[in-house]
Amino acid sequence: MKLSILVVSRTPNLLNTLLKSLLSATKIEKNSIEILVSWNGSPEDIASINQDIYENFFITTITPYHFSSNMNTLIKKAKGEFVLFVNDDVILDPYTLDDSIKFYRKNKDIGLLGAKLRNQNGYITHAGVVFNILHRPYHFLEGISYSEDKIVNQIYPITAVTGALMLTRLQILNKIEFNTNYSVCGEDIELCLDIREKFNLEIVYCPMLS
Repeated sequence: MKLSILVVSRTPNLLNTLLKSLLSATKIEKNSIEILVSWNGSPEDIASINQDIYENFFITTITPYHFSSNMNTLIKKAKGEFVLFVNDDVILDPYTLDDSIKFYRKNKDIGLLGAKLRNQNGYITHAGVVFNILHRPYHFLEGISYSEDKIVNQIYPITAVTGALMLTRLQILNKIEFNTNYSVCGEDIELCLDIREKFNLEIVYCPMLS
């Protein structure tokens, strides 16, 4: 298995749109991709999911939402060389996964790639996470830069990235996991910091991942 895509979802329409976008986001053979879903919605809504888009599509758990716990469970079931974490409301750009994996393979000092995310008006919602003078994390350039601006279309190392869309290797996740003590957010940032500290690997903002 080349790629494991891990999703936490409760909304069939969002999940279906994400699945459709995957078709143009990568040219990896379908039988080399697995999609593992932690379902937080009603059991009745599962019938509305287009599960036949990918043959290796599995709803592995039906459980209440808790991002870190849900993702840790999915990680234990993953078999791909690469692991993509993605929110169900993300619509992937064409070729984004192929370009990102190609870049990752060429750079052995990378531990995790973060994405360029923007809103419907084209303004950046995420281009990496940094800390202010009070040691509080914030999204770099959020709401300030436009998605076509030069600064957000460069690759650069960053302190952390959002779990809404990020790419790493399973061999890293076999040695580390999300901290489940977080209720709402923060576990993605801690994971990035742990990868930097424990493995001496870079967290990199990658605009091709979008």
